[in-house]
Amino acid sequence: MRRLPLALLLASIAAPALAQSPASSWRLVNRTGQDAVSLVSTATGAAHPRGRNRLRQPVSSGAEKTFRRRAGAPCQLDLRVRLADGKEAVATGHDVCTSPTVVLEPVAVQPAAPTAGRQRRPG
Repeated sequence: MRRLPLALLLASIAAPALAQSPASSWRLVNRTGQDAVSLVSTATGAAHPRGRNRLRQPVSSGAEKTFRRRAGAPCQLDLRVRLADGKEAVATGHDVCTSPTVVLEPVAVQPAAPTAGRQRRPG
């Protein structure tokens, strides 16, 4: 009787479990034509969509950045990327579990939305 190597046996047991689990990482591909200087990702439909900048350094056009997804984190994300010229590239409702690559093209670029802290009352 032939024995299967332990690594092969473990891989055959783990493969079905891995196929059912959501992606543990996702990546952002910047094809906007300029550097991405900040990224805020929030759960789609969040009542108060706030978040911290997830970029430690700019992602140049043509480059990509991989992010790890915490266990239990939502799969459906709204992504707002601030570009070097102050405009934003937006991707809403992206499921990073089923489609872990987010590609930002020039058509996603739009003027930056005003933030609550920056709005001023006429006075």
